[in-house]
Amino acid sequence: PKYDKHFVSEILLTIYSRQVRMDTLGTNLPSQFVDRKFTVMGLNYSFMRVPNYRYRYGASLDLLYDESSGAWGRRVINPADGQSYDRIKRGKVGERVSLGLSARGEVVLPAYTMFANVGWQMIHGNHRDKRLYQIIGLKIYMKDKFFGTFGIRANNFSKAQFMFWSFGYTRDHTPIERRLKRSVSRR
Repeated sequence: PKYDKHFVSEILLTIYSRQVRMDTLGTNLPSQFVDRKFTVMGLNYSFMRVPNYRYRYGASLDLLYDESSGAWGRRVINPADGQSYDRIKRGKVGERVSLGLSARGEVVLPAYTMFANVGWQMIHGNHRDKRLYQIIGLKIYMKDKFFGTFGIRANNFSKAQFMFWSFGYTRDHTPIERRLKRSVSRR
């Protein structure tokens, strides 16, 4: 059937946690993995062209707050009780925030949508991860315009940073006259 090409925008909110490897050299830490989960929050805005029923493509702006960026740890002995404690210190706020621009593509299937992003972090305070990042995942619409996603974020096409669950909202930029005409013709 004839399809009206149009644009959509999406906003996506993600909150999850992450574990990272710590440098153990000179810290007395017994393991590279400390018993601490770091909070990661993301806000994503995408603007995409919808040329047909099956795919969408466009650009995405990705804001990320990663509490593990710049964090370091060491093991200290408390003189009062003689017990060992792992002390974790977070990095500066500027190290924890990054802003990236990515190309986004989606393949729309009947029950779900597969999506992928490839991007570059323009503002990048995190020295543990690389600037080049990738996101791949699935999106499922729960209501008309509200959706949930599950995905994996990686960097440099080799190392997974974290898995995530998130929720979002889609806004259709089709003029109201065309949307009304489309809904009437479907009935």
